[in-house]
Amino acid sequence: MKRLKTHLESLYPEIIQLSPEDFKSKMEDEFKIIRFGKADVSSWKSCSRCPLSFKSTNAFLYRNPPEGCSRKGGPWSDQETQHLIDVIHKGVENGADYMLPYGAKWGLLSLNIPGRVGYQCQNKYEQLVRKDQIEEIEVQMFKASHPVTKFEIHSQPALLPYQEETLALYLDRMIEHNQNASTTKISVQAVRLYYEPLHLARKAIINKLIDEGKEYINLDGSYIDPVQNPDEEILKAAEENPHELMREYQIRDFSASGAWILNFMDKHDYVFRKYHAEKRGVIKENDVDEYLAKLESAIRRFGPNRVINMDETHILLDYSSPYTIAKKGQKTVSIKKQYLDQKAGTTYIGTIAMDPTVRFPLYCIAKGFSERSFDKYQNTASKCKMDFSESGWCTFEAMKRYVEWLYEKMGRIPFALVLDGYTTHHKVESLFEPKGIEFIFVPANGTGKYQPLDRTIFGIVKKQLSEREAHNPIELAPNQPHTDKYAIIHARTLNIWQGLSQDAIKSAWEISKQ
Repeated sequence: MKRLKTHLESLYPEIIQLSPEDFKSKMEDEFKIIRFGKADVSSWKSCSRCPLSFKSTNAFLYRNPPEGCSRKGGPWSDQETQHLIDVIHKGVENGADYMLPYGAKWGLLSLNIPGRVGYQCQNKYEQLVRKDQIEEIEVQMFKASHPVTKFEIHSQPALLPYQEETLALYLDRMIEHNQNASTTKISVQAVRLYYEPLHLARKAIINKLIDEGKEYINLDGSYIDPVQNPDEEILKAAEENPHELMREYQIRDFSASGAWILNFMDKHDYVFRKYHAEKRGVIKENDVDEYLAKLESAIRRFGPNRVINMDETHILLDYSSPYTIAKKGQKTVSIKKQYLDQKAGTTYIGTIAMDPTVRFPLYCIAKGFSERSFDKYQNTASKCKMDFSESGWCTFEAMKRYVEWLYEKMGRIPFALVLDGYTTHHKVESLFEPKGIEFIFVPANGTGKYQPLDRTIFGIVKKQLSEREAHNPIELAPNQPHTDKYAIIHARTLNIWQGLSQDAIKSAWEISKQ
């Protein structure tokens, strides 16, 4: 006994004060030797598997079977494997002594698996985790200590379906009325819907049904409508003390995070698009009716192959992203560029027919006083019609030359031309009416809806220019003039224009009164 006391003095200082009888009782409790067949302590001194050489019973059982038992080797049977899984699950649920927040006392756990010792159970468990046949014990313990209601597990939506539909309708109306629909506005409206008293009451009543073990999901998968069987106490609490109601029924706070907004947008088919800013006034209904009537009449008289749309757009030299990576908290973010004029670019006139098989090249207006202004476009100028103006914009003279060029392309016979109602365009109209060209002007303030090129085609061209810049950025040599960029952008623009699909052109002409 003296030898045993000396051995354990460092581990259990209090045993120095114990009598031999109390010491034996202490050992029985500490090592649970009753689990090993009530072996006498004195018989363990000569045992090669003496547990007193270990700091705990768990350490002994990690590599040794209980006294009187033999260790089993070889592969685990399916029954043994399932039994191990069940022991772990039950240990987590019941808070067994052999379970720890970060794992298990594998020696003690092995007492529930006949013939296996601790390290065998641990190795098998780790194998099951790798094969995704069991969750890690840490995960199971965390879930057990942080209960989540079935409502949260199965649904996960912050908003119920009817609320998401309400939010989608709100966005649809903003888009329909050409208002800027931002993520901030989505967030504000989503939070407002979430904290509506009726919505909080719905969640509380559903959680109450779960707690009472009652059904809360219909056969079709939808939630039972608790408002049909209202709980007056909950409805009152939702109105008067919503935060207390949320705490009592484990309803989480909600802030409409960026991830939630992106998920909502994807679910309801919303995407980010660069908007076209316009001085938007009210579109007069009479103007729309007149425009659609003229368009319908032109299609009957001229045919789709002779109903033409033209519009101008400005293609920039720089389509690189305005964002770059910087250090968090950095006050000034700047990058070096060879040319700092962010508005530098070229004006193009696009032309499409309602019949997508009829194609026209781009009409390019260079900035300059003569044809020498074409030089910066190098040999790419031969693939489109080149023109010039002092300002680089479509002036009255440039517009006259364009319509004359188009008249030649159409075989010098009558056709209908759909275009914006700029003053310059109206002035040109009188010059070409005698030649049978019918000008159909898009309603004022309605180019985003009723101008085919503006509503679809130019957006495709500029998006593809941005994508090409992202994947293959234009890098000029240090001594290379920035004007060389005109030729590169020009070539890319022509390539994209020539590659426009017939479906894209058809879609651009899908105009109706909305």
